[in-house]
Amino acid sequence: MRTGRSLRQRGAPALVDYCEQMRYRVLARARLVAEQTARREAQQMAQIKSDFISMMSHELRTPLNSIIGFSEILAQPSTFVNDSDRVNYAQLINSSGKHLTSVVNGILEMSKIQSGTYQVTLAPTNLIEILSDVVATMEVVAHKSGVALETDWGTEEVVVKVDDTRLLQSVRNIVENAIKFTERGGRVTVGCHLNMQGAGVITVSDTGVGMDEAELARAMTPFGQAGQGISGDAGGSGLGLCIAKELTQLQHGRFSIRSAKGEGTTVTFTFGEPSHQMAAAGGGDEQAAGESRTQQLRKAVSSHVGH
Repeated sequence: MRTGRSLRQRGAPALVDYCEQMRYRVLARARLVAEQTARREAQQMAQIKSDFISMMSHELRTPLNSIIGFSEILAQPSTFVNDSDRVNYAQLINSSGKHLTSVVNGILEMSKIQSGTYQVTLAPTNLIEILSDVVATMEVVAHKSGVALETDWGTEEVVVKVDDTRLLQSVRNIVENAIKFTERGGRVTVGCHLNMQGAGVITVSDTGVGMDEAELARAMTPFGQAGQGISGDAGGSGLGLCIAKELTQLQHGRFSIRSAKGEGTTVTFTFGEPSHQMAAAGGGDEQAAGESRTQQLRKAVSSHVGH
């Protein structure tokens, strides 16, 4: 009230001065907030890059040490190695080599996705044909693990626009993961159907160990293994879920995962939803509103691979 009387008494010049002072305060506050936000984001990015380098070093060094160590044993003529151990060492070298290839391919794939050079070709595709190929290639893996691999779809075709190669890659990674984290005697089910909106829905459900919220969040970050597989070996690159999600979004699809500790996990791919088709046509996506830690880490991947 006192300020109001003072302004009325002094007239228009005082009002102008008052408004100018308020404008200056607002701008100063805005600059301060912007500087604090920029500093915080820079610190977060530095930490993310540090985390990435640490994880990448571990993922590359571990299989390399195995390859070098066991190959040196086999190469030394003075070292006695019986046939059984020789085969075992060779298998370990082979396994480490495959793991190393998986890590490198995963890093390169994430880098391509982040850089915008990853190309997808969408065409009308019968999802059941893709899933039948995935199940056929994974049956041997499931049988060795003592896990039943089942299907759940009808005789009707489920045709939507996807990139068949990228979809095959994504679903195969998820099915392989499901088998790895399911105990002997358990079950992995691959399902497919059209929903009420005419979108194609793919589900991969398992009766495995499942994940709590913290483990699920960790599994959805690059190199984030939620835990060891049933065999005791985590295996893989830790990029499977991230790549599957990114490839799904590149095809204007939706990727979701639901899990509970001790109850199993269900991964769902949805393609051909009207809302996602419109968002793709308009160049927008509701999930692009904020940048997640995964997206930030992908930038770290891209920047380090690019150099």
